[in-house]
Amino acid sequence: MELETLLERCRAGDELAWEALVRRFQGKVFALAYHYLRDREEARDVAQETFIRIYKGLEGFQDSERFLPWMVRIARNCSIDRVRRLKVRPPLGGDELDEQTVAVSVPQAFKDDIYKLRRDIDLVRRQLKDSGASATDSPTSGKD
Repeated sequence: MELETLLERCRAGDELAWEALVRRFQGKVFALAYHYLRDREEARDVAQETFIRIYKGLEGFQDSERFLPWMVRIARNCSIDRVRRLKVRPPLGGDELDEQTVAVSVPQAFKDDIYKLRRDIDLVRRQLKDSGASATDSPTSGKD
């Protein structure tokens, strides 16, 4: 199907035409995002965001000859935005907050609370260890 016809049908609300458009260009969008991000999951997220933006802007877009450059620009901008966000907030390696992450990303008021909670958790663990109980023991299954 011609791109111009496909775009017209998408603007008219044809879901099958939208699906065909996404299928036609999803490889290119993903490849561009992967080029910037070097991470498959992040590239998939960026590709999805790109198609959401295309869908929202499709109504005002009329020149089918300019569609590909427009789509590439959206994908590029989404990729660059994601790279910036990832640099500002790198993902944590797990559920644990290490000292360096806490020192950099948490306001001082919360740092004090985190350190107090850690100290309390350590104290409870030591008490459990000394008493021979474990953190997974049920309080109702004890001795009365």
